[in-house]
Amino acid sequence: DLLNISRIEQGRLQLNFQQVDLGTLTSEVFKGLEIKSSERQQVFVLTIDPNLPQVTADPDKTKEIISNLIDNALKYTYEKGKIQVRVTSTNDGVWVLVKDGGVGVPKSKQKDLFQKFSRVENPLSKMTTGTGLGLYAAKQLVERQNGKIWFESEEGKGSTFGFVLPATKVNEK
Repeated sequence: DLLNISRIEQGRLQLNFQQVDLGTLTSEVFKGLEIKSSERQQVFVLTIDPNLPQVTADPDKTKEIISNLIDNALKYTYEKGKIQVRVTSTNDGVWVLVKDGGVGVPKSKQKDLFQKFSRVENPLSKMTTGTGLGLYAAKQLVERQNGKIWFESEEGKGSTFGFVLPATKVNEK
């Protein structure tokens, strides 16, 4: 994250745009984090809608975004809690949504979530490590790929984080 941020802020971040399937990328990241969820006895569910359009994105940087969002959900969901990851498409493009049954983010802290070094104190944050750079890096990487990042959260009930990348237009392929 720190390396990405440094390159972004210096205007040196190189993106390798290509046609990618967000379902496939998300599945790869999900499989890599299944062990972490099983260690905490969390219910970890992946749903990928069929017939997703491709997006034009940097596959490695997009995997980093997905990993940041899922890893946060794993960290801030209690043992035996549920994390749902879904890849779906709308008129906006292709979405990756990560819903957790975690601690949620207090309203007073939500405006700061995508700022550098932002960490929200909660019962689980004391048991996890982090720099407060993951969501900031994710936002920068999403926006540099013409996407948008979004979240909603309710303290004590969990959060949903997601991002959308525009579907590749037919004449771009």
